Amino acid sequence: MSKKLNGHDRSENKIVNFPGSKERQKLKSDEEKRIRAEYKKRKKEQSEPFINYDKIPLFARTFFMTLLLINLPIFFLGSAQQLSIIHNFGFTPGVFTGIFEWSWLAPLTLFTHIALHGGFMHLGFNLVMGLALSIAFERQYGARAAFKFFIISCLGGALLFFLISPFSPQALIGASGGISGLFGALLLNILRQLSNQPQVYSAAAIANGQHALKQRTSKILKKKGPWPILIFWGLFMTLIGLITPGNISWSAHLGGYITGITLVILIEKRKIKL
Repeated sequence: MSKKLNGHDRSENKIVNFPGSKERQKLKSDEEKRIRAEYKKRKKEQSEPFINYDKIPLFARTFFMTLLLINLPIFFLGSAQQLSIIHNFGFTPGVFTGIFEWSWLAPLTLFTHIALHGGFMHLGFNLVMGLALSIAFERQYGARAAFKFFIISCLGGALLFFLISPFSPQALIGASGGISGLFGALLLNILRQLSNQPQVYSAAAIANGQHALKQRTSKILKKKGPWPILIFWGLFMTLIGLITPGNISWSAHLGGYITGITLVILIEKRKIKL
């Protein structure tokens, strides 16, 4: 006997035919599979990888890959070869003050020293910090400005390193000057935003005391500007560089930091355009 798909008999009796237990179980199972499949599809569409390479801005991406591709092969060379590369391409103040023999590569070391790093830890730290800071800076100022800003900050770090130790036989290597410049610029912008934001707080912020801290910070920034905090960070960076074991150039960090802050101020005053 043929039946309609809605479960009604074609006969005059109009009897409703309900599915059996096995059929109900199958329908339930099929529906659960459909719901799970739709949920997985939506979750896959909404979720993003921890690092979405396609969404990393141009300069930040170039910075990361350049340092990685240059340094990884060098790290697998012998110690003598690594030292030779640092000697030839690191920035050594003594070469410019006549302590060491002049080389035609010397002017280039103002730039080549930026790419070289002293080991996996040095490289890894600068890659992570540089990527995070350059993404934030580039989204605000653009790729071209980020590139110029980074290079000038690196040069500022090298300049202070030279002024502090003009006869030093040690070679400066690393992108820390540029990274410190990015940090200084972003810190200045954040402090200015905090000083200008309206004093509106949620009930949760009031309950856990966050509003009191923000109010005190805002009062300090409005009264004295960002300079106390900027100076504190500069001194803190210097202290960390002095007490940390190893050849950490605090002067290059500080020089880049000061250069970055100075550049942002000049950009905002329209004295320069990157």
